[in-house]
Amino acid sequence: MNGAELLNRISQQIIESSGKNRITDSELANYLGVSVPTINLYKRKELSSLQVARLIKNATQAHEKKVVEDSLKVIVEFFPIDVSYTNRGVNYRIFPTSGDRVKTYYEGLKKELDSTYGIYIFYDSLGKAIYTGKAKRQSLWKEINIVINRERMSQTMYYVEHPLGKEYAPSSERKRKIKNQNFYIGDVARYVSAYAVAEIFIDKLEAYLIRAFPN
Repeated sequence: MNGAELLNRISQQIIESSGKNRITDSELANYLGVSVPTINLYKRKELSSLQVARLIKNATQAHEKKVVEDSLKVIVEFFPIDVSYTNRGVNYRIFPTSGDRVKTYYEGLKKELDSTYGIYIFYDSLGKAIYTGKAKRQSLWKEINIVINRERMSQTMYYVEHPLGKEYAPSSERKRKIKNQNFYIGDVARYVSAYAVAEIFIDKLEAYLIRAFPN
């Protein structure tokens, strides 16, 4: 089989499926799992059936490797939450998106979270995972900021309500009741990790993570 003709047809197939106008020898080599010198060599010779078979095997392995690499990507891990509030002052955000506290890093991270889907994990101040979830129908940014305002109906915490707007009085004089109540994730979450995950894996990965620790 003529090597130049075979590689040209493969290149055309890649161009049609990717929407590109052209493909370089380097891109073709990566796609087929071979080196650029091998591409140049194959263009100048007739290929045996064994060489074609090896080319198919290399291309299959390269494709499988790319699928694995693209199926899960780290966006951010153990990112310290810098709680802010929406304009209405009602809901938590994991970090501010306007005002003096906005940082360049925040802007880039928000853009990335707002354009990807996948899995996220909230951690408490000790780095212990307290909640994991998926973002499949809406972006990670939207899902994370919805969930951080979610009440944890299955868990409670103790607290004392202090009248901060009034003059201080020792607890020995004015006892404050210790209450046990449900809390919001934003009350205890201090770090968050987020991963871009291929859509076909999101549900299964979330199911495995939920089984790994109490959600």
